Amino acid sequence: MSEDCASGGEVARGEDGPRPGGPARNYGAQFFGGEARVANMAVGPHARADAGSVSFGQETAEAPDRALELLSRIEQLLTEHQGELPEQSGPRREVARLREELVEEEPQSGVVNRALARLSAFATPVAPLVTAVAQLGDAIGRMLH
Repeated sequence: MSEDCASGGEVARGEDGPRPGGPARNYGAQFFGGEARVANMAVGPHARADAGSVSFGQETAEAPDRALELLSRIEQLLTEHQGELPEQSGPRREVARLREELVEEEPQSGVVNRALARLSAFATPVAPLVTAVAQLGDAIGRMLH
């Protein structure tokens, strides 16, 4: 017995309802209403989402160290994925600007936010880099607020 699914295929059914491994495949994702913050997502055959190290609830006092650690990780990712990035010098310039500003006694939030926004734009083609920049933004947010 089978039933139609949203993709027009069929879902294999067992006695207790839909059974994984049936012939139907739906690789889509749908979100309705509310707010969704998705750091990474992979959908479809051979898809891969790399989250790097994930941590929750870090203390504000640890945020500067975490931010500097993430800047080093971003530099590493820039090297690893240089062939996937349309520009090489821009992202490194923003990383240097962020590092310089974040070691200041009182980092200027405007300078940091603009550099982070530019770095985010450069990172767009590379999922692991997008994730690392998002984590950096979270760490910086804990530092500055």
